[in-house]
Amino acid sequence: IGRLVSEPARKAIEKQFGLLKAEGRSQGQALKISPAVYGEQPTKQTIISILLAVIKNYSFTSLAEFNGILMQFNVKADRGREDTMMFQKRGLLYSILDEKGQPVGVPIKASKFYSQPTLTNLERRFIFGVEQRKSMKEGLRTRIDRVLAKFEFVNKATLFRELAKAEIALVFRQNEKGLIYGITYVDHQQRTVFNGSDLGKGYSAKAITEKLSHQDKIITYLAPKLKTNYLENAVVRTSSLNSVFSNPLEPLLEKTAYNEPTVIGKKRKKKKGKST
Repeated sequence: IGRLVSEPARKAIEKQFGLLKAEGRSQGQALKISPAVYGEQPTKQTIISILLAVIKNYSFTSLAEFNGILMQFNVKADRGREDTMMFQKRGLLYSILDEKGQPVGVPIKASKFYSQPTLTNLERRFIFGVEQRKSMKEGLRTRIDRVLAKFEFVNKATLFRELAKAEIALVFRQNEKGLIYGITYVDHQQRTVFNGSDLGKGYSAKAITEKLSHQDKIITYLAPKLKTNYLENAVVRTSSLNSVFSNPLEPLLEKTAYNEPTVIGKKRKKKKGKST
């Protein structure tokens, strides 16, 4: 039944609704999630496909971190304003985002999805994520350091591009006035997410924005001057001699002026009566 009925049905559903394919996945294999594009497929099926893939494969500890990952695939979970009934009742709406990061189409309640990605259920994942990502912090910091160490100052676009090469996405959190108040690192290699403050002071929004500039300023390291070894000195000396004498042996063959030998001690006196 599983091979002849269930498996063909699963494949047909995945193809029809554009769901993440279960076949061929293995641990360590690159995860491919197609970003949502409004109007290409039914909104509900597009969102649930991305939700299932993110919830199953990524670790996160808050709704903000969860959204940091979802926004990589043009989806967002929204609780609404704090003064709304939806927020007070812990409701959650999911929307597809356009190219500018703005919601498009009709948002869908979390309770309308079969998998029930409600706030209550997500909070269980938050607890699980705290333990799951403990060993991932140092590896992420190391990869960020490799990028930041290249620049004294860096353009935002360059920073985004260089981090992307290390499979890291950078998300600036801004208020309604456009001021940056936080920063999030989405690690697609380890499939997790960290706020800058969780990684350390040097990874915070303040530290990163202070490094931003209109132009890149790459740090150049000057190689230390190496000491000349004995063999090189010998070569230099030989070259110097060759420049003075046509024959390298010439200085050795030249006659030197005769000098009286140096006498050490008192000179012995000859005894009288003895012939020499």
